[in-house]
Amino acid sequence: MLSTSRVLGIVAIIAALALGAPPAQAQNSPIHVGFVNTTPACIWVTMYKRDASGIGGTLAGPVIISGNRAQTGPREVKPKTTFTFVIPRTRWIKFRVETMNPNCHGNTGGDTSMQADVANIDALQFTLHQSGKSYWLTRP
Repeated sequence: MLSTSRVLGIVAIIAALALGAPPAQAQNSPIHVGFVNTTPACIWVTMYKRDASGIGGTLAGPVIISGNRAQTGPREVKPKTTFTFVIPRTRWIKFRVETMNPNCHGNTGGDTSMQADVANIDALQFTLHQSGKSYWLTRP
């Protein structure tokens, strides 16, 4: 007859095999960030992440997310359009927008930003709104 400790050990092994580890691809997959520009202005979008240095990456200052600039930015988003950024996996982002004139040349002074914890998010969306000279971001 098997001892109680052996039975418990076998049950633990079977449970570990049944549960398995989380898929590695999900941990390395990029984050899709949709940006909807509802304004008549061209918008310059820059995204920042926290560097991995420091305790949990929280003590380091934000740095611009770089990589494939066509996908990660910084870049302009034309008036009344939507663009989906594809950024590397990170735990935190700051999404910053600056207004440009309608033909995407020159900053016109409007500036707003929003921060988000994205550690367990595969996709999110930001929408830029305008009323008069005021701009603000929302997340559904």
